[in-house]
Amino acid sequence: METIRISVLGKFSIEYNGNIVSDDLNRSRKMWNLLAFIVMNHDTAITQSRFIDSLWSDDNSNPINALKTQLFRTREMLKPLKLGGEGCILSSRGAYSWNSEYDIILDAELFEELVNDAENPLLSNQERINKYLEALELYKGDFIPKLSGEVWTIPISARYHSIYLESVKKLCVLLEDENDSDTIIKVILKAIEIDNLDEKLHCLLIMAYIRCDRYKDALDHYDSATNILYRNLGVNPSAELRTLYSQIMDTQKALETDLAIIQEHLMENSLDEGAFFCEYGYFVKTYQLTKRRLERLGLSTYLCLVTLQTDRGQSPDLTKLDGYMSKLLAVLNLSLRTGDVISKYSGAQYILMLPCVNFENADMVMNRILSNYKKKFRTDKVILNYKIKEV
Repeated sequence: METIRISVLGKFSIEYNGNIVSDDLNRSRKMWNLLAFIVMNHDTAITQSRFIDSLWSDDNSNPINALKTQLFRTREMLKPLKLGGEGCILSSRGAYSWNSEYDIILDAELFEELVNDAENPLLSNQERINKYLEALELYKGDFIPKLSGEVWTIPISARYHSIYLESVKKLCVLLEDENDSDTIIKVILKAIEIDNLDEKLHCLLIMAYIRCDRYKDALDHYDSATNILYRNLGVNPSAELRTLYSQIMDTQKALETDLAIIQEHLMENSLDEGAFFCEYGYFVKTYQLTKRRLERLGLSTYLCLVTLQTDRGQSPDLTKLDGYMSKLLAVLNLSLRTGDVISKYSGAQYILMLPCVNFENADMVMNRILSNYKKKFRTDKVILNYKIKEV
């Protein structure tokens, strides 16, 4: 039996005896849609009514003629494969089917078969790892991205995408048991290219970097991940991500015995003027330390929460919010003292710590911030709100 290799994960291509037809060709989307529908139903005959319901349900013209025209054009498109005979698409009694004389090796089916094999608990860890790696190598991307808007492809794409992500995570557990963090990093980096909004993937990558003592890479990826998740989903770092951040900061310093070198390093990092801006995890620790110190001295500290909103009381559009927040941070640095602390609390909020002030002074500082923002950015259609609380 003749064999045709078909790829649908990442892009759509058909290969036979070294001849290839792929969706790189600038052909009608309807032709690729029709061909993909036949391929994914290659084990059954498809009636005209099913074609029309699945592919032409919104077409008010003559769908039967449209179907016949597209089938003719699709067969013409496949001629470079040099299949001979009746080709790979047969028609009989108002139905169409894949020609059973041509066996199909479909990457999506092989991918799922390998994943099922990898989940066999009777296999050794290494055998399961090898199966997962082989399966993931087949997953070049989501199901036929050029057809992602077609209704019939959505559940198929979601299903394979879910299998892929679950397989990546299960593989990482096995690799961790084998202390193979290098392979985890390679696997996760590819997975993040496919889906950079899965927070667990980012956590797994950061943990692998930490195990390899690659703390700078871990910290860089933490910053990248938190930005990606907020820009696209509007969410703040989860407890797991913040814990990893603390772990990075607690362990990345090498053992140093020369106090003069340590002092020099501290001086190098204290040259910035103005308020101190830090990641929220550090803000919490700074707050706790400052609160204890000032309590002993009988002095007060105030927390201030500054929120950016539209005139309707909503968070600004994500496409503009980053710009607004950068402007607000510049105003905060301009308006606050050395010794005050700033941190980003959420996508549209900064939290401030003002030590050694009373309520009147804190309120005056906040009004100065609002005034400075309005003067500097008069055209911005946002409102600054603030809350003050003594700690």
